[in-house]
Amino acid sequence: MYKIKIVIINILIFFFILILSLEFILPKITKVPHLVYYKWETRPTTFFPSITHRAITNNYDIRFKTNSLGFKDTDINYNKNENTKRILLLGDSYIEAVGIAPDKQLGRVLEKLFDEENINLEVISMGMSGYGQNEQLVNYNLLGKKFIPDLVITFFCKNDIDDNLRTKDRYFNDSGELIFGYTNEKITLKQIFFRKFTNTFETYHIYKKILRGLYTKERVKLIKENKKIHKSFSLDSEEFKYLEKIVSRLKQDISVRDNIKLLNIIVSDNVTKKLNDEHYKILSMTEEIYKSLNIDTINTDYIFRKNYNEKNILPHWSNDFHWNENGNKLVAELIHTYLKNKNF
Repeated sequence: MYKIKIVIINILIFFFILILSLEFILPKITKVPHLVYYKWETRPTTFFPSITHRAITNNYDIRFKTNSLGFKDTDINYNKNENTKRILLLGDSYIEAVGIAPDKQLGRVLEKLFDEENINLEVISMGMSGYGQNEQLVNYNLLGKKFIPDLVITFFCKNDIDDNLRTKDRYFNDSGELIFGYTNEKITLKQIFFRKFTNTFETYHIYKKILRGLYTKERVKLIKENKKIHKSFSLDSEEFKYLEKIVSRLKQDISVRDNIKLLNIIVSDNVTKKLNDEHYKILSMTEEIYKSLNIDTINTDYIFRKNYNEKNILPHWSNDFHWNENGNKLVAELIHTYLKNKNF
């Protein structure tokens, strides 16, 4: 019996040393992101809240802590001081900004620009990869309006057109009413402890990536094969009819019902490449929809292309067209100028 105990102890020591060795060696061979997501029952999916995440590509290696709502942003109290102005950002991965240091992302840069003018501004960012106008509407009604913003800025990305159709049945019933009703869903301390603990181990994420890769290889292949490819768009197409419908609801809820100013921004694409006529047609029709609803719109695609041609400064990474630090700064300056002209 004593010998068996010794063998078991030795085996446990061996595996402990092996795990520690792999924890030291594997991260030097490969690096994987620590982006952990949480699928809420009462609202759209976000990052797992209140833990540190790590985003890694060839362009960046950024660590950031999510707020209690699951977004890459600071925590802000719902109560607002009388001398404070607030802006709410609703968007997708451009606002998520995982590749940008937290103090360099759009909201923080915008706050600094106003701080230089002795204006106390708080910016609340609610952006996640894969979000479209559906999520903008849902998050505004369930979370965003509670912050009592003075201005809401929505962001449109070309892939939102398909994202909206893909997710509409998740959020709305046949009558167009919101299915989700926010009930202040709580995450248990046990869940938070487990995520914080596993996030400290590089090997956990490496193994997870390997297993997920094996599991999803065929599934990703099927998705790519079945992915819808648009040959042509028109304002009468199903995609644009739905876009107009959901944008109209955003205008109704934000500007009409809640009497809050609304601005829309069209995000840029690859500024180094002249894109086909279909790209410009989509942006033009999108602008037409927003402007027909009297929603002010800034098209950063046109502005950034002109800026790149004149100054040769990329607003995005060379192989990733999400805004880099320069892009976030440029967007902040565009918004700042717009608001100064509007006496915000």
